[in-house]
Amino acid sequence: MRVVHVIGSLADRQGGPSAALVGLALAQFRQGLDVAVLTGDQGDAGSRAHELKAVGIPVTRIPAATFPERLSWRPSSRVASIVAAADILHVHGVWEHILFESAMAAKVVGKSYVIRPCGMLDTWALQRRPLKKRLYLAWRLRSMLEHAAAIHCTTRMESDSTCRIRARLPRIIVEPNGILGDEFVVLPCRGGFREAHGIGDRPLIVFLGRVHPGKGVEYLLRALPLLKTSDVVVAVVGPADSEFAMRMRRQAASLSAESRVIFTGMLRGSERIAPLVDADVFALPSEHENFGISVIEALAAGCPVVVSDQVGLCHEVSTPGVGSVATLSPTAIAGSLDEWLQRRLSIQRPFVKARRFALDAFDWKNIATRWHSHYVDLAGVPAPPPAAGG
Repeated sequence: MRVVHVIGSLADRQGGPSAALVGLALAQFRQGLDVAVLTGDQGDAGSRAHELKAVGIPVTRIPAATFPERLSWRPSSRVASIVAAADILHVHGVWEHILFESAMAAKVVGKSYVIRPCGMLDTWALQRRPLKKRLYLAWRLRSMLEHAAAIHCTTRMESDSTCRIRARLPRIIVEPNGILGDEFVVLPCRGGFREAHGIGDRPLIVFLGRVHPGKGVEYLLRALPLLKTSDVVVAVVGPADSEFAMRMRRQAASLSAESRVIFTGMLRGSERIAPLVDADVFALPSEHENFGISVIEALAAGCPVVVSDQVGLCHEVSTPGVGSVATLSPTAIAGSLDEWLQRRLSIQRPFVKARRFALDAFDWKNIATRWHSHYVDLAGVPAPPPAAGG
């Protein structure tokens, strides 16, 4: 079976949507599926495109559409030929022209396509530039959604929000994003991150993600003065060179001497896992997070988590008792953090319950196997089961 994944951009700056595509595509490729990627990137797509190409997954970049092409409902010959050779399309996103073009090409040749909205159809997202989005929804997107074989949501929260769209939506499949379990089988030695940053045995809270408005750093900083736990260190792991990040640095510097905030910048590979291994609690008090892959990474590293009730995974986190869910109130965030910080000496590290939950439910291998079954069902293409392992 040939699966073509379509996305507007693979660039690192796109965050979760492109990272999830890469994780799923790699897992599918290792299980024997014929996988290809179609993207609208015009420059260097960065490390994620190179990672795909390194294992033999072709990545095709489509030139930017001209203005007349953007008004047309007819796909370009290049997109049409790639789609015609596929058994099924997995479309990641909703707004970019290449996504609509690929869906129309699939419709013309009678191929099935699945749309992963990537949180872009949530109520919160639709309230940003609402007029423009309502117009596009009426002009093109509603038809694109209604002709899909399925809508791919990554959490129950996203599914519930997407169902509020005024459209005759097809079947909704809820499948999470995942992690490469192999990456977390052997964890970095505990204490390395603490030693490198002079933290010692002080209570440590880690935030992993983009330092961007609404992603949660601002809410975390507001909660710090309200903590009952003293001598806390916060490590903010993620790109921190934007104007907003500079403002967060200044805000952190204005806190009392008892609260120390470290901005590490972007960390990759085992370097990003090390702070999670050393953390006493992971925090993602985001204003809006469709999924929250860093939450799963923290759990896989054996760290309990505190998330806001606006994070897509909040239901999944609270049920097994591996984390807490708080509102965006600084008092509520501080209270949830304090609960875990006060338990830090009594929880054996790594937190085995958290690791088991993450590695069992969110391993890309298992998710890829389930998607193979979904594809066969949706496309009606008989295919042997994917190769075990990989």
